[in-house]
Order: sequence, then C-alpha cells, then structure tokens
Amino acid sequence: MTPRWAAPALRGTIVTRGAIASIVAAFGLVAPAASASAQAACAISAASSKSSARQWPAPLDREVTLVGDRVTLRDGLTQLAAAARVRLSYVAELLPLDRQMCLAYRSVAAGDVLSDLLRGTELEPVVAGDDQVVLAPARRTASSDLPSNETSARRPSVLDRVVVVGAASDNTQRSVSISMDVVSRDKLAHENNGSLAHLLDGNVPGVWMWQQSPTTLLAQYGSVRGASSFGVSYPKIYIDGIEVANPLIVQQFDPSTIERVEVIRGPQGSALYGADANSGVINIITRHDGTGPDGQRLQLASTAGMAGSQFAPQGVLTQQHSLAFRTGTAERSAGLGLSVNTLGAYVPGAFARTIAANGNVRVVGAKTVFSGSARLFTERAGSPANPLLSGFTGGADPGPMPQRNGSSPGGPGYSAWGSDPRQGVPMRTYGPSFPSDTGKTQSVSQYTVGGNLVWAPNDRWTHTVVFGVDGYRLANPAVDNGPIPSATDSALAASRGGGDRITARLTSAAHFGSDKMATVLTFTAEHAAVREESTVLSVSGQGGEYMPGPGEPTNGSQAQLIGWRGNSGLVAQANTSMLNHVFLTAGMRLERDDALLGSTRVSSLPMLGGAVVGDRGDVTLKLRAAYGKGVRPVQGAIRELGWSGRRTTLVAYDVTPEQQAGTEAGADLFVGRTLGFHVTRFDQNATGLIQSVPISVPDGTSSRGARFDDDGQSDVAYELQNVGAITNRGWEITNTVDFGRLSLGGSLSLVDSRVERVASGYTGDLQPGDRMLEVPARTASVSGSWQGKGWFSSLTLARASDWTGYDRVAVAQALTSGGLTPSDLVGDRLRSYWREYAGVTHLRASYSRDLFRGLSFMLTGDNLLGQQRGEPDNATIVPGRTVTAGLKAKF
Repeated sequence: MTPRWAAPALRGTIVTRGAIASIVAAFGLVAPAASASAQAACAISAASSKSSARQWPAPLDREVTLVGDRVTLRDGLTQLAAAARVRLSYVAELLPLDRQMCLAYRSVAAGDVLSDLLRGTELEPVVAGDDQVVLAPARRTASSDLPSNETSARRPSVLDRVVVVGAASDNTQRSVSISMDVVSRDKLAHENNGSLAHLLDGNVPGVWMWQQSPTTLLAQYGSVRGASSFGVSYPKIYIDGIEVANPLIVQQFDPSTIERVEVIRGPQGSALYGADANSGVINIITRHDGTGPDGQRLQLASTAGMAGSQFAPQGVLTQQHSLAFRTGTAERSAGLGLSVNTLGAYVPGAFARTIAANGNVRVVGAKTVFSGSARLFTERAGSPANPLLSGFTGGADPGPMPQRNGSSPGGPGYSAWGSDPRQGVPMRTYGPSFPSDTGKTQSVSQYTVGGNLVWAPNDRWTHTVVFGVDGYRLANPAVDNGPIPSATDSALAASRGGGDRITARLTSAAHFGSDKMATVLTFTAEHAAVREESTVLSVSGQGGEYMPGPGEPTNGSQAQLIGWRGNSGLVAQANTSMLNHVFLTAGMRLERDDALLGSTRVSSLPMLGGAVVGDRGDVTLKLRAAYGKGVRPVQGAIRELGWSGRRTTLVAYDVTPEQQAGTEAGADLFVGRTLGFHVTRFDQNATGLIQSVPISVPDGTSSRGARFDDDGQSDVAYELQNVGAITNRGWEITNTVDFGRLSLGGSLSLVDSRVERVASGYTGDLQPGDRMLEVPARTASVSGSWQGKGWFSSLTLARASDWTGYDRVAVAQALTSGGLTPSDLVGDRLRSYWREYAGVTHLRASYSRDLFRGLSFMLTGDNLLGQQRGEPDNATIVPGRTVTAGLKAKF
C-alpha cells in the first residue's frame, strides 16, 4: 500500500455551498508552468514563501509547485488541491473567490501556500482527515490584532483522525514504526468490492481470510501473521472507533459508505487497544464528505447476475441493490444508505439474503468536530445438507449426552439412532436429540451506534471523546464445515446467542517542542462493558464443577447464560520526532479485565518502536522496528460462548490466557509517486494457545459437571486446553507502481507457524515441530488497474498455498462406513486424518464505464477460475464463477 505521507495520487475536490467544482489531479500532474515573465513578476512572493521554516502537519506538509499570473483565488485553491492531492472544503460566501493573485511557488509546503492565499480572510485551515482540509472560521484570540502576515503564521488546528495507531492528533505514516496498510475508498469504489475477505486477501500482506460459504455466518481467518489462537484467530475490529462485539460476524460492508480501512498486524496494537488485539486491529472509517463533487446527493446502484455451481442444475441468480443519499459540505454533512443482496441455491437448500442500512452526520466548528454514525446489518441464510457428506448428516452433532434428571438413556430427549428425513439414511447421534440444524434458517443481526467529539482548545491540546454501542444476535448457526471435532466447530458455536458492547474512551494529546524536536504525549482512559447471552447445556468452570448461577436450571437442560463483563484501560504514549527524520515511540497500557482468570485481573501491555527516514530528491527510505505484547483472555466474549454450544465443553483446571509478543522490523522505499516497496520481517512467540481437545469419557460416568449415558460405548467431550508455545515467523513484501493511468501492485507473505513445545497435560493431536493447522505457508496477490477516459478496469489475483488440515471427507466416511465412533478420533489418532492442501486461487475482475452524465455501467466477475472446494478443507463449498452487471446513477 502507498502510505498517506508518500503522496498517493488522489483526486482533490473543492466543496462549496453555492457551487461545487471538479478538480482533475491527473495522477500527480501539477499545473503547467506559466511564462517566464509571469514567473519573474511573482519572484518576491515565491522567495518569501519558500523561506518559511514552519512545520506543518500532514497533509499540509506536502511540497507543491504552482506557477501562474493573474490567477483567481478560486483557481488558486483548485490548483493547490490538485498539486497537494487534498480535498479543500469551504463556504464560498466567506471567500473573495474572484480576487486575482500571482502564483510562483516551487517545492513549497502546501500550508505556506494556503496561508498566502487566505491572507485578509477570516478563515484558517483545519485538518479533518488524511487528505481533507476544511477552511473554517478563524478562532478569536488576542493575536487577531496582529498584522495579517503574522496571523497567518499561526499553526493550524489539527483535529482527530481515529486511526489504528491511536494518536488523537495527526500522525502521518512517516513517523509510524509499525507496518500499517490503508485501503482507500477510491479503490473500494472502483472494484465494487463489499467483501472483507476480498479486501484483505488482495490488499493486505500477512492476513488471509478464508472465502466462506454465504450460508456460513462466521468468518474464519487462516492467518494473521500466523496463528494467535487455535482455529479462532481474528483481529480486533473497530467501526469509527467503536469496538465490534464479535469480529467473526463482520464479513461484508457497503463500499460506497467507507472512507478507508486501516489494518495493523501483530501484537503491537495491544498497547493502544488492549486485550484481544494480539492478532492486530482493523479500523473501518465511514464517509462524512457530504454532497458529491458535481453536486450529486443521491446515488442508485443495481446489479444482477448468475453464480455457477457444479452442485446445482443451472446457474443461480445473485443481485445487489443500493441507495445512498448525502447532503451538506464537509463542515456540516449527513448521509443515509441502504443495500440489499441476495443469492440463490448454489447448493440445494442454500440461500442468503442481506439487508444493510447506515447513517452518519458530521459538524465541523472552529474548535470542535462531531461525527456520529449508525449501522444495521441483517442476514438470513439456509442450512443446506452438504452434498459431499451425503452419508453423514451435519445435523448430528457428536458430543456428550448429559443425563437429564428423571430420564433414562433411552428416554425422552435422547436417541441412539435416528434418520435424516431428507436423505432416508440412518444416522448415529451422540447427544441430546435437538432438531437438526440442517434445513433451519440461520439469522444474524448486527448494529453499531455512536459518535466521537474532538475538541482542540488551542494549538497544544487535542481532546477526543468516543462513545458507542455495538451488538449482535445470532440464531441457529449451522456448523457446515464437516464432522470433525476441532476448535473451528467451537468457534462457530461461539456466537450462538448475542452480545452488546459499550465503549467509552477519552483521549488527550499534548504537543511540545519545535521544528527540530517535537514530542506528542497521548493519554487515554477507556472502559468497556459487555453483556453476553448464550444457550448452554452444562459448563465446567476453572478449578471445579460448574455451579449454576441465580436463575439457571440445575438439571443440565438448556439454560440462558446472561452476564456482564467489563474491562478498563489506561494508556500513556510518547511520540518524539527529531528533525523530521528520527522518530521514537514508547507506550504502555495497564488493563484490568474481568475475563482474566486467576489472582490478578490486571495486565501490562508495552509497545516500543522507532523509525529513521532519509530523503534525497524524489527518493525516500524509511527503516523501522517495533516490539509489542498482547493477551487474549480465556473468558473472552467469543470464546466463552464457544464453550456453550450443543456440545458440552469443559475447561482444564490450569488453562491460562493466550499471549503473543514479538518484534517486527522493515524498510520502506519510495521513488517519487511512482514506486513504493515495503519489506517486513516479523518474529513472534505465542504462548497458551487454547484448543478444544476431544477427550474420551468412559460410558456411564460423569466428568466435571456433565453426566454421560449408558449406551455401551465411550462418549466424547471437548476440553479447552493450552497447547503450549507457538512461533510465528515470516516475511511480508509489498510493491506498488503508479504510471498515472496504469497502477500495479503485488504482495507476498511467507509464514512459518509452528508448535515449539506442548504444555504439560495436553492430550490433543499436536506435537512439537508440527505446523499449526489451516495456516497457509504462503499467500500472495497481484493486482492491476487502468484508468481510461471515462472508464476503469481492474484485475486482482490472490492465492494461498501449502497448509495442513483435516481430511473432513475421510473423517465422515470413517464415522459412517468405517465402523468408527467419535471416541475413536481423539489424541494422536486424529493425526492419521491430516492431509496437505496444495492451495487455492481467487481471480476477480471489474470494469466500469461512464455512459453519460451521472450514469455508468458496471461489470464484475468473481471466482473466475470456478474453484468451489479446497478452502480451507475438502468439505467446504463456495459459489462458483459469478458474473454480475448493472448500472449506477448519480443525481
């Protein structure tokens, strides 16, 4: 990814209340040079501007070259926005736009040029985003009586951008010591890409999210720099600074509503974001930009197409429809959005329907910025029978059978043998005779509502308040990844029920120093409260038998587990820059988390980093290194729900929280705006990773609160155990090339995630030296795009290769025709059902063309190679080749 400070080619727009003009910044081309006489006439202003030594915050620190004679203020602002690749927003009535001036600036900071252009006005620049500057009314201070040239020398207000690096003030990627990737809204909009898996796999090295069946409501990450948990590795996800209650259910988004997506990988983000961020952080920032550059307020898009499938007699219909309304300017804006997506039965009995709605508002003042957002997402999906496992019903859930009071093993509520009413074949059940999930309708709903207020009382202090609520409800999630007793099944069961997370955060940042040395001190106080609800049978807690709480039944039958859990964090961080070339970062978070078991519930999460940046002409080289530590509690909101599926899950007495700590080091090379090259080496150690281990339970006995029936054979329970220590080492390489109309990009990740040692008492199937299961050793992507006159096309290829996983089809055959029972598939015996997977490749293409004013044609192809199996195992089925076409209209 091209970092923000490296001047990516973006289109700048000037938004006015009366009229809105379009700016053409043709991939970094500056305004043409004026005549020699015009340059001579402006020599004095050029010299005086260039002599300024003020340090401007990004993006006003970008150097520009502007030359012109008798240029109006309106055209001058337009040329400045194009040259600096920023969006300027202002109220036309507050500026003398027809005033003529002389431009003669060569390699001058955009802030210096803007100060000259605004002389004699009542406006000052306010940085409101990574490429957005608002010309807001100047603050009334005692310095208002100073001459205009001294007044313009004041430092502009720097307002908050909620970014994963956690700074409350502007913090360009030039000073960041960790590897961070940013996917812009332009890229999302051009590719018409609403899948988080597509976004991550094709744009972010080191992160691989498996393409899931649309009837699977839970995400599955193959790798986030290896494994930070067993089967449930995932990054912490924020939407406009509000933490998502369950990251596994965030799989789709409306690209027209997104400003950018920021991603950091590894435990370095834990010092800022606390527990559960040991894999990394994804921050989704929504748009607040008001009316479009040509005055458009309403956008309608409608596409439809066919998805192929070898498991359906013919192609199935898929369609997407969306509506977006935006009004106002960048100072005061509001927006609403609505989208509907459907997919037909690519497998008999499968379907998926989603509805999403969102709204946002922003108000920019002289000292404050308020941003509010809300979203609602709902999905309903079928639970089809897996045609690859036709001899084994997915509805039978192998597991223990707690004995109900007053029920005999063959009595009501249990059965030894049953039949699948759709297939007419006998099936063996190993648990309570709950109705089969197959054929049921799954549903999930998510919501987020909240806002943030930024207050900059002076040039030194910036304060940010974030408050919001995120929640979800999940019903009848299907375990459609095959009959294998693994932690993945537990992860799917993890989200049965629902949860609500309240986030409150106060951040204050203070700026000290001069141009030669400056320091930003950031202090954060945060508190989150989580309400969790899940359906349980029986649970064994740490240190002894499960004791039902107030209102919970004691006979082992289904119960509703409802509880509140809180965590609080205090963060102190210092960022120091020396001569704008050397940058040091040090931070510490003290976190108290109710989910941390043991004598203490407080953990310390440090982060250290540094970067050195050198510039020579158009070439910039940055060297960086960072250390971080993260923790994931045993009783995390997702994991605890994972204990409570239809299987009884037990907790080993000595289970400890998962931790990951390690270093990363890398280099970033830039050649002008044309070339960007990034390489990162990471070395991380994860300890205490928790696996849901199948254990054989003797017939007719009890185990930690669960009683098993007398049916003549052993039963199986699942126990959460610490695996031991895991090493995650590897390389990440990214390259971008921009030739104006043609843009190329590529990434390569090499990951070695391996068991270093196993914990005492571990009874699972892993041994020292084993590779972690379902973690690809290599992931790569190649992308290219071409911007023509009135049209755009892109092509993205992403591939994951070389991983070890379970042969789920072979397990199903062994349990049906092989004469085995689940109690035979425990411990080392599961290793015989491991297999190597060669890889999977995704090919995606998009094309759009402007037909006439406000109307464009879109064509998108997904999974063009038609591969439906093998990701992440041989029992998962995804839709085949999908092609859609449609229209987009702007009014």
